[in-house]
Amino acid sequence: MASKGSDEATVDAQAEREGKDALTAVDVPPLAAHMFVFYFATISVITPPVCVAVFVGAGIAQTNWLPAAREAVRLGAMTYVVSFLILIYPGMIGQGGTLAVANALFTGLVLVVAIPFLLGRLPLTGRRAGDVAIYLFVIALTVVPHPMTPLVAALILAAGWMLGRRSAAALESNDGTCAAPQE
Repeated sequence: MASKGSDEATVDAQAEREGKDALTAVDVPPLAAHMFVFYFATISVITPPVCVAVFVGAGIAQTNWLPAAREAVRLGAMTYVVSFLILIYPGMIGQGGTLAVANALFTGLVLVVAIPFLLGRLPLTGRRAGDVAIYLFVIALTVVPHPMTPLVAALILAAGWMLGRRSAAALESNDGTCAAPQE
């Protein structure tokens, strides 16, 4: 216990006295706490060092397990985020009323688009650094628990996509050639 911070030790001691686990001791609803733990238990099949599914898949594919584990974690990245979204947005598990559920679903939709696009390196504007910055900003904005943040994040993604399409159309209309300046 000596290695823990004083706040953590206090929460653990309080949870122990009240017969609660650490998540419910900090006012996380019991269903959300259980789903959080359940999600991380299911992720263990792709996360090293356990990663049973990765070892089996690498054996079947006759490849090294480490690159397979890297790819599995990249493909399963959204799963890591969902477990934390359950803690931030109770609507993810149907708690909190209709508006909370709608907000959680819209948040999840924006993240399901932004995170795979970021990890899959899908071009948005055609400039890699700008695309990464937009995706990271959208992801960070979306996880802020406010009813308007997912909407603003979706609008930013849509604006980036339209900007990229406009730039691509302008390049196609020029056929990649530069006109000589007019005198």
